[in-house]
Amino acid sequence: LAVAGVRIHNRCARVIAASATVSNIGDISCWLGEHGEGGITVGSVPAKTLVFGDEYRPVPLSKTVLGFECNAAYYKFQRNLDFKLPGIINTHCPGSPTLVFCATRGAAQDTCRFLARNIGQLSHRPMPLHLTTPFTNQLLNESTPLGVAFHHAGLSAGDRSRVEQLFLSKSISILCYAGRGYEEYASSDVLQFIGRAGRPQFGASGKAIVLTETRQVGFYRCLVAGQETLESR
Repeated sequence: LAVAGVRIHNRCARVIAASATVSNIGDISCWLGEHGEGGITVGSVPAKTLVFGDEYRPVPLSKTVLGFECNAAYYKFQRNLDFKLPGIINTHCPGSPTLVFCATRGAAQDTCRFLARNIGQLSHRPMPLHLTTPFTNQLLNESTPLGVAFHHAGLSAGDRSRVEQLFLSKSISILCYAGRGYEEYASSDVLQFIGRAGRPQFGASGKAIVLTETRQVGFYRCLVAGQETLESR
C-alpha cells in the first residue's frame, strides 16, 4: 500500500528495495514492475533485480537445524535445551565466540547461569577474566569472569555497554541474548540472527545452529535454505 500510495502521488518516483532475507525476490520484482518514461509501469515487465548469494558473504556460513521432542510446557522445553548446549557448543563452535538467542530475559539469565556453573563441560574453556570494576548486576559479576554473560533491555545502560564491549573484544566467549517472549521468532528475526554468525571480526567462518521442536525441523530447514516465500497479507 505504501508503494502504491507513493506512485499515485508521484508517478515518476523510483522505488529501491533492499532485503537480506527475502527468498522469492522474483515475485517482489514483478510486483514492483519496471517503470518507463513518465513513471508509467511497463506491462508485466519486472523491476531490475540484483541478487547476491552466499558466495558474496565476507566469510562462509554454515546452517544446521536440530530438532528435539517437546513433551512439556514451552518454558520447560527451553530449560531442557540448556542441558544440550555444552555438547552443541563443543561439536559446532569450540573456542569460538557464541551468541545464544533465548526466548525471554529470564531465560537468558537462566541459560547464562547454567553455562557458567557447567563451564567445565566445555572442551575449550574461556580464558578467566579479571573484573577491575564490578557490574551492577550480580549474576554478571559471577558469570563474566568465567567467560559467559547475558544481555537484555532490563540491564542498566552501563552494564549492557560493558557486556557488548567485552564480547566484541573476545574477552567473553558466550553471550546469551533475550528475545521478546515465549513465542516462535518471526522468520525475518531468525534470518537476521543467522546473519550475525558470519562476521569476519569473529573468525574465518560462521555457524548458525537452530534448536527447535522436532515438528518444526522441516520449516526451519526450508527457511535457512532460502526456500520460504514472502507473501502479502
